[in-house]
Amino acid sequence: MRIRPKALIRRPLIVTAVAAALALPALAFVAPAQALNPAGVGPPDQRQFGFPTYYTDNVGTALQMCDDGSGNCLGANNASLTPGDGENFYWMATSTLTAPGIDLSVEYALEAAWLTPTTPITFDRVRIRGDVDQAGDYTLTTPFGTTHTITADAPTVQRNLNFTEDIGCGGAPCDFAAAAGAAHITDFLVNTTRPAGYLGNAATEGPATVGIGGPVATNTVTGPSGTATSTNFAVMGKLASPRAVSVPTSLDFGNTRRARTRTVRMVNLGTQPLTLGATTLTGSAAIRQLAGSTCTAGRIVNPGGGCKVDLRYRPGRAKSAAAILRIRDTGRVHPVRVSARSTAVASVRNTIQFRPVQAGATGRTRRVVVTNTGALPLRVRGVRVAGANGRSFKIRPGVPRVCKRGTVVPTGGRCAVYLRFEPKSFGPKRAALSLRTNGLPASQTVLLTGTGR
Repeated sequence: MRIRPKALIRRPLIVTAVAAALALPALAFVAPAQALNPAGVGPPDQRQFGFPTYYTDNVGTALQMCDDGSGNCLGANNASLTPGDGENFYWMATSTLTAPGIDLSVEYALEAAWLTPTTPITFDRVRIRGDVDQAGDYTLTTPFGTTHTITADAPTVQRNLNFTEDIGCGGAPCDFAAAAGAAHITDFLVNTTRPAGYLGNAATEGPATVGIGGPVATNTVTGPSGTATSTNFAVMGKLASPRAVSVPTSLDFGNTRRARTRTVRMVNLGTQPLTLGATTLTGSAAIRQLAGSTCTAGRIVNPGGGCKVDLRYRPGRAKSAAAILRIRDTGRVHPVRVSARSTAVASVRNTIQFRPVQAGATGRTRRVVVTNTGALPLRVRGVRVAGANGRSFKIRPGVPRVCKRGTVVPTGGRCAVYLRFEPKSFGPKRAALSLRTNGLPASQTVLLTGTGR
């Protein structure tokens, strides 16, 4: 039997046992001599909801979240970890134990999930479940040198051997190292034949070792029904990038009439130190790099460490400014597109639909509101109706402030254009209200529609 990720139970605590419906299994857990490396837990990755970038075993194998959408990750992607019911795996190994009277699935996993929609957690899992034809105590000997003794219920109960134990941080805020320091896993199981960049063939069981180049991985269960042993595992795990970084691809100062300072931060999410090269900024002179920046040539950034570049935008005569910041490390370039604006913005509806009116008659006046959502006063330079049926839509006077040539609208203020539908003939009518201003965009168009009946 294979265990699919979505079939797993999602209420991880410090220790959780899931029993068969009619009886609780007795469990004896012998702690391993070692666990994963608590010092090898990667820094939080905000692109993955703040979960650790990677976990590391005792032989130095670091695994990132297996979420690239490939078959090697069983199709999981970053969306699979969406807060609430989302989940993803750093590592998982499943094995089938079968013999006369024994049909069991065993799973080991290092998982990321949610205790609540706002509480991310990680935990180490061991799961044993299936059917045996005799009740009593069964002992599972794991590839990590630990044993679990589980009491099976009567064979008349479906899945009469059923146990799950999760060990992790258990609460908020999560101590992500807890899933490494007090867990079932010592070294990640690895298929002896595996795709490049991964630890195994996630969909197919095959021979495996405990750690890369380690001893043969073996699962054995012994009890009243006999003994079943397997050295085959389906392993899921993706090697962490040694030079992964977190750098934003863009930075927007927004729309401002005053000078502003913003910071671009680079974080080393990889497993190796990075040596920085020269940082450069090209583009508008209104955007410049400040002297306090720490992403400087020759600096070494260790895993989990980072640096910053402080940028200053000072508005000038131009309505907008753009530049490209380039942060370099170990032969790579990380470009950041920088933008800024200092202008008025005319915000207006895209379409106004009038109620049908008898040809030759006049309908009710509609008001088209224009709001200045920018940082500078909005100056109206022209308002007109154009189009094939422009004569069917009339600009009318109104109150309060009317949008017309010369009108000045302060930041956050509004003006309005008053329109009346006067169809000259039968049928649908279309025209456009054109508004020209000193803002961005310089021209706004509102589609006008109505029907003469």
